[in-house]
Amino acid sequence: MGTISYMSPEQALGKPLDQRSDVFSLGVVLYEMLTGNRAFRGDTSAAVFDAILNRAPVAPMELNPGIPAELARIVNRALEKDPALRYQSTADLASDLRRTRRDSSTATRPSSRRWALGAIVGLVVIASAIWQTTNHETKEDPAAPDVVSPVSGLTIAVLPLANASGDPDQRYFSDGLTDDIVNELSRYGELAVIPCKTDACSAEGVDARAIGETLGVRYVLQGSVQTAGERIRVNVRLSDGADGRRVWGNDYTAARTARDLFDLQDELTQQVVQEVAGSYGVIVRTELSRTRREAPQSLASHECIFRVYQYVQLHGAEHHLEARECLESVVEAEPDYVDGLAWLAYLYNEEFHHRYNEPSPGEYDSRQRALEFAERAVRLDHGSHLAHAYLGLASLFHGERERGIAEMRLAHRLQPNHTSTLGLLANYLAYSGEFEDAVAICNRAIALSPNPPQYVNVPFLMDAYFHGRYEEALVYARGGVISVADDFRGPLLLAATLGQLGRLDEAAAALEEMHRLWKRPASEIRDELMERHAFAPHVADSLIEGLAKAGLEGL
Repeated sequence: MGTISYMSPEQALGKPLDQRSDVFSLGVVLYEMLTGNRAFRGDTSAAVFDAILNRAPVAPMELNPGIPAELARIVNRALEKDPALRYQSTADLASDLRRTRRDSSTATRPSSRRWALGAIVGLVVIASAIWQTTNHETKEDPAAPDVVSPVSGLTIAVLPLANASGDPDQRYFSDGLTDDIVNELSRYGELAVIPCKTDACSAEGVDARAIGETLGVRYVLQGSVQTAGERIRVNVRLSDGADGRRVWGNDYTAARTARDLFDLQDELTQQVVQEVAGSYGVIVRTELSRTRREAPQSLASHECIFRVYQYVQLHGAEHHLEARECLESVVEAEPDYVDGLAWLAYLYNEEFHHRYNEPSPGEYDSRQRALEFAERAVRLDHGSHLAHAYLGLASLFHGERERGIAEMRLAHRLQPNHTSTLGLLANYLAYSGEFEDAVAICNRAIALSPNPPQYVNVPFLMDAYFHGRYEEALVYARGGVISVADDFRGPLLLAATLGQLGRLDEAAAALEEMHRLWKRPASEIRDELMERHAFAPHVADSLIEGLAKAGLEGL
């Protein structure tokens, strides 16, 4: 059966095994590499079994304080006793290690630690490749694609990126890039991602329609990698699986001179995935044109998520109500649907935040519903970045700033490349007065997304305004950082900035627009900013000062 100290809990209990058991055993090896100690020890086999099943190992950083916190988190996740909470594949684990390796600054980390982390990355990549070749080969018909059935959600098949250069050494890069794209796309719950690695999928000139018919998928993603001198070119295209029609395509080029190929692979992966998936991706734009013609109650769970994405892009009470009612019906039928619960928490947060479709007095509390749905989602899946992000938002609106920011930071650690949650964290850090972190995270979101939403610029404006760089803040304020048409904060930020600059004629026009959207007394603005928008008191006061200088009366 293997060496007892390296067994997974399910193996120790004689249960059926899958790749997640290998992840656990690999986690035990990584733990020992980093600490010099076995994770689970005992004088007898029975004592070791008891440790594996019932006891958490000593925290790696207690044994070796030099371990980066993110690396310790990765090892701890690999050692989760519940397979559902563990990394679901070695590819997932490898991607996190690559990101950690990339983010570890050469200026602050000794070379020996960089070398060790590089060695660990290499070990996991090798382990992932071994698992793929020994466990994922098609046993009956090598020419037939792997059919994953049944699938739920919007289906997309990812074909191996062809090695267009013909260089055998480059195949490792193209295969690794394909695996990373599959892994990153799989993080979007509305997508059912099917990796297709057989000869039929790798054949030159493979027809997207044939793959679509064989696998029953809605979309097919395919492409090629080519090296020319010191540059790498990646061509990717997305086709309709029914008729072969090309939905989207793009070319990406990058220099490989003096660059780490892991970093380059990660960069290219994010560029592809950000254009394809998520709230601003091509799949959402394509699917929305179809789902808009259907009643919310008739939509499937993944289609309801597209309604949420529509609201994220356009906002407004009508889109909010459509998305909320759609998800309410889905969650009633699927009470354990984590993404649905998380997004529903977001919509109830928005109900309070923007006063969209607010309940009648005594009907229910929007903030409380948001908190309950988010906490339920976290209980079902502690590894859901969406659940933690919107639990953070609900906590902020309950006045629990420390918990709110902590939950959002956890969401960021769980999924460092999700543009929407990055933007959310950056905005609320700025509202809390943590401008340096907010700007850094904004820069990350902009680097990731080919079409970043306007609100990612809010922290730049807030940072410039709060530090007295009012001309710089004015550039952002005039650029419309608040893209929601009925949000009074857009003209408020503009008026406050103009007030600080003493440009009162221009400020008067901004105040007039703010009055059109803000129909309550001026004396309530400060409380509104703090309660429904989670501004820290000193940040709100700075804006109120600008409004007073702009000539707003009644403050």
